[in-house]
Amino acid sequence: TAPDHFEISTDDATFADNLQIAYADGQIVDQPVTVWARLKADLPLGLYEGENIVHSGGGAPDINVTLNGGVFVAATQLAFVDVPDGGIVNQPISAFSVEAQDDDGNVSQGFNGMVTLSKQSGPGEVNGTLEVEAVNGIALFDDISFNAEGVYTLLATAEGLSEAISEMIEIVNVPDGVIAFWDFNEESLDPTIGEGIADNVGGTSTGWAAGLTGNPDRGWNTASYPEQATASGTAGVEFLVNTTGYENIQLVFFQRGSGTASRYATLQYTLDGTNWTDYETYLNGPPHDTFYEHTYDFSDISGANDNPSFGVRMLAIFSPEPFTDGAEPFTEWGANEAYRAVRDDRNYSPQGTWRFDNVGFSGDVIIGLPETSTDMLIYTAWNQFVIQTNDKSEVQMHIFNLMGQPVMQRELYGQDIYRFTHSLPPAAYIVRITGPHGITTKKVMVY
Repeated sequence: TAPDHFEISTDDATFADNLQIAYADGQIVDQPVTVWARLKADLPLGLYEGENIVHSGGGAPDINVTLNGGVFVAATQLAFVDVPDGGIVNQPISAFSVEAQDDDGNVSQGFNGMVTLSKQSGPGEVNGTLEVEAVNGIALFDDISFNAEGVYTLLATAEGLSEAISEMIEIVNVPDGVIAFWDFNEESLDPTIGEGIADNVGGTSTGWAAGLTGNPDRGWNTASYPEQATASGTAGVEFLVNTTGYENIQLVFFQRGSGTASRYATLQYTLDGTNWTDYETYLNGPPHDTFYEHTYDFSDISGANDNPSFGVRMLAIFSPEPFTDGAEPFTEWGANEAYRAVRDDRNYSPQGTWRFDNVGFSGDVIIGLPETSTDMLIYTAWNQFVIQTNDKSEVQMHIFNLMGQPVMQRELYGQDIYRFTHSLPPAAYIVRITGPHGITTKKVMVY
């Protein structure tokens, strides 16, 4: 017996609510017997799941056969959803999807075909996973990037469906001098640009909430700060970056405090990734729930330059001034005794939150460093850069134009000579090799 929304058949032609299967001596005759099942006609749209075929009679053991199915709108067209309006060259743009829809724009959950992405317009190439199988009518693209600056549109196609063209996507080059940048829009602590480490300090927790410009922009929301009057200067966040090849290091970030978060913070820096030095105390409100821009210039810290172990911390600290809590029991505190809430009419709470967004490190590219390694040859040959080392040590190669803008970067190891084909325009370039034996820089001409 078929369940309420299904009908069954033994020949895939004649379907009914019930069917009979001959048996003798306690077993089915003419085994095996195939039973087809399908949804009944004219059912409302929706899913029909977990319905069982019921067996009765014959003395055979019961076997549960569960049927699942659905009635969906017929897909006729594709549509882009949540395509970002911009991105960075050679960096994945924010994830978006392509939906299979009916004529009225409803998602066809029964479509599970292949959706193919390609460039409709734009100066460069689109890279990433360009063919995705739809699941319940939706194909998710989460690793798409573009290899050149410019304005692009994308084309989505699928067999039997009308194609779709995306809105314009503006791709820009990494701003000059950017070392690392976090926008947190993917709800990840991995940097959006460059390399670096973001982490909690002192037991704080990670969450995600609306960023600087509001949803869908996201920010790193931290909580679980110390209890009142304990552990000043131990809890917050840290960022570690490699400033090799850069000097005059700059830091910019946006921070927002909830009403019960600590009003005061200290910025610390490290030159070795382990030992930390207080740099400046700063306010983060009032008012509360407002992003404040903080900018710091480390050009006076020579150790921050060309340093693979540079980093900063933003930590909650006691109020450096006496104050009275803004709510009952209106406790009076002396200087450096307790945390003061961002909001004037609230008391500090460990569950008050600090939120961070658009954290960026930048600097000036170091050009013309003295050569401290003399056993290395750097030259050009036709459309190649040639690097000849004195051993097989791991080294870093950076190539800059004369304005200090990076144009190529490689990690080299395992060989004595390396050849890199390039398509750079004719000009002078600075090649900089950093390794265990020192630094070699050389100006070369590309003809």
